[in-house]
Formats: sequence, structure tokens, C-alpha cells
Amino acid sequence: MGFYRIPSTLESVISVGAVSKFNFRLRWSNYGSCVGVYAKGENVRGPVSKSVKARAKRSGTSVAAAIVIGHIAAYLGENSEATPSEVRDWILSRCVKGKVKNLNKSYREGA
Repeated sequence: MGFYRIPSTLESVISVGAVSKFNFRLRWSNYGSCVGVYAKGENVRGPVSKSVKARAKRSGTSVAAAIVIGHIAAYLGENSEATPSEVRDWILSRCVKGKVKNLNKSYREGA
């Protein structure tokens, strides 16, 4: 059996967790010291596949990650030569520390 590295432990990876609109970590969210940034991941309105106009509410860590990726895409549009480490440093420098509540228990478990 070989040695495998968890992606979130790699230096250039930005691991994302999900929070509610009240900044509580959601029970299905990534958590722990490997999470670099949290974003809203509950009841986020977004497009529905196979429709130009329809919107639906979605929840999950993947929704939170998409929000972070949107910011990164905008940054890369202006800084196309940025290295992965520079992108990571940029996004982390814009995070507000100490806003996520209840990191040890999930929101749905009785914050």
C-alpha cells in the first residue's frame, strides 16, 4: 500500500468549509485545521441546469467552494500570472478571522 496525501494538506490547496447565514459551521462541512476558509453554504440561490432563467436554492460545501472559486477567478482575471501560492495567500488575506461560530459542534446539532 502506497503513501497518499490528503489534498487539503498540500500547500497550494485552499480547503473550504461551509457556514450558515449566521456563520455557524454546518454539520456536513469540512472542519479542522486543514480548512483554510469558510463561505456561505446553505440556501444559496443559483442556476439550475438546462435552464437559462431558473434558479434554485442549494446547500453544501461544494456551494461554498464555488463562491470561493468565483472570487479566485475574478482575481486571476486581473492577475493571470499569479502562482498557486500567491492565489492562496491573496484569498486568505481577505478572510475575516474569528467569524465562524461553533467550530466544535455543527449548527444542526444544537449550537
